Order: sequence, then structure tokens, then C-alpha cells
Amino acid sequence: MSFITPRATSAAAAPSRAETIFDYTNSASLAFWDAYLKGDARAKSYLQSDALEKSSHGAANLSRR
Repeated sequence: MSFITPRATSAAAAPSRAETIFDYTNSASLAFWDAYLKGDARAKSYLQSDALEKSSHGAANLSRR
């Protein structure tokens, strides 16, 4: 798994895209930690749903095993 911060991209034209990717990554990461470290049922439900895919209009995709 890799993480990106808005400053990690060197392309001048891509900061808003990097920020968007950062937001999606943060959302999924925080939900994962909340679900599996804190035992948060809502976070686990979020990870099992297609909410992130819908809210990102297909730009983000969660893989599950």
C-alpha cells in the first residue's frame, strides 16, 4: 500500500488531483483503523460497502479478500 500527500507530486498541474487521492486514501485508511483497531461497526460497514467508489465517481476502488 502506498500513501500520497499533496506535496509528494512534483507536477505543477496535478496538486488538486494529488489532494483528491490523498482524501480518498485517508478516508479508507481511517475507516480501516477504526474498524479493526477500535472495533467500530460503522467503519467496517463503510469498508464493506461501495460508498467510497460511489463518492469518488469510480476513481477509488477498494479490494477485498
